[in-house]
Amino acid sequence: MANLERKGALAAEPDSWLVFAIGSASLAVDLIRVVEIQEGRDIFPVPLVTPKILGAAYWRDQALPVLSPAVFEEALGQVRPQVAGRPELLAVLEMGGGWLGILFDRIVRVVRTEEIELREEPNPLLQSGVLELWGRYRDHALYRLNLERILERVRGG
Repeated sequence: MANLERKGALAAEPDSWLVFAIGSASLAVDLIRVVEIQEGRDIFPVPLVTPKILGAAYWRDQALPVLSPAVFEEALGQVRPQVAGRPELLAVLEMGGGWLGILFDRIVRVVRTEEIELREEPNPLLQSGVLELWGRYRDHALYRLNLERILERVRGG
């Protein structure tokens, strides 16, 4: 699969969301934050880093920290099944002036906010605060990534 990089009109849409799957959960991230999507890369362990970081992948001649799937598993209260031979995708997200990699199973699609049934009541943060139940998309609960909280957790350990 060729790398998907931000280009022209796709990057300019301020109201677009990348909906992707981790296990059976559907998650969304603001498309403007997505720098690149690639097939999973080799991830190398990094000593003495927070357990929130799985390791580092080499991306554009630099080490890219990759978030541990356990961060989302904890937030969702479910363990993502490991399937041998299943390719993982790596999203490179811009956040806090740097980049962070997130592994996921598949792209669901790019959607506009109008396509999402937003919750009427306040959006409850899940126990860790890294995800919030945001609404429904195609009859599935949709969780929005709270990138600021993810960054706090990574920096704070």
